This record gives sequence, C-alpha cells and structure tokens, in this order.
Amino acid sequence: MKLVLVIIAAFAMLTVKQEPRRSADDLIGKWLADYEMDGEEFSIVYEFKSVNGQLVCYALSIRNSSNETEPMNILVMNDIQFLNGEGTANYMIEYAKENYEVEAELEMPNPDKLNVSYSYYGFGDDEVWERVQ
Repeated sequence: MKLVLVIIAAFAMLTVKQEPRRSADDLIGKWLADYEMDGEEFSIVYEFKSVNGQLVCYALSIRNSSNETEPMNILVMNDIQFLNGEGTANYMIEYAKENYEVEAELEMPNPDKLNVSYSYYGFGDDEVWERVQ
C-alpha cells in the first residue's frame, strides 16, 4: 500500500506544472502604465535595463488623452532588488511639481504584468504595468 502512495505522490509531483521563478532579468524590456490624475488620462512607457551592471528603469515617453506623445528619458527606479517574482525598488515620483523618492514593492504575477505599489506619508498608489510586446 505504501508503494502505491509513493508512486501516486511521485506522479503528482511530475505532472504539476511548476511556475517559473521570475528574476530581475524578467523585468528587462518595455512596460506601459495608464494613469488618471486631476481628470486627465495619460500613459507612460517605461523601460527596465541594465546600466553598468545595475538594473534601472527609465520613463521613455508620455502620451496624453489626445494621443500626443512626448519623449522623455527620466530615471524612475534604481536599487532594484527582485527575486522569485517580487521585490523592492527606489521609485522616483513627481507630485505637485515636487520630486519624491519612495520605496516601492514590485510583484510580477505573470510575465506580462507588473504591480508597483508604494506609500508616502499617506499618499500611495497601486500601479499596474503591462509589458509592451
């Protein structure tokens, strides 16, 4: 009887689809996030890349609700620590024409979605970034 249970358990382990472990390399590439602030809708394209051996993220462009796009090249994340689909980063945000650096939590539930969450003195947000194909 024990042999049958061992065989069943071994078979179950082999047939269970293992979710791949996501590392910092899985962040590399372009991502799109949609926002709404003060009644205005806009989108930002971000890019994670390795610079001098360190993973960083830049905002590449912003598109308004009239579909007008303005290029930019602004560092928005550094000190990125990411393993097994989650991590942290220093996230530079602008609010009311002031710049702030906050710690953000990163979670990648699947290869095409990144959740970016942060809180700063009561102001916080949960952003959803989607991979640009």
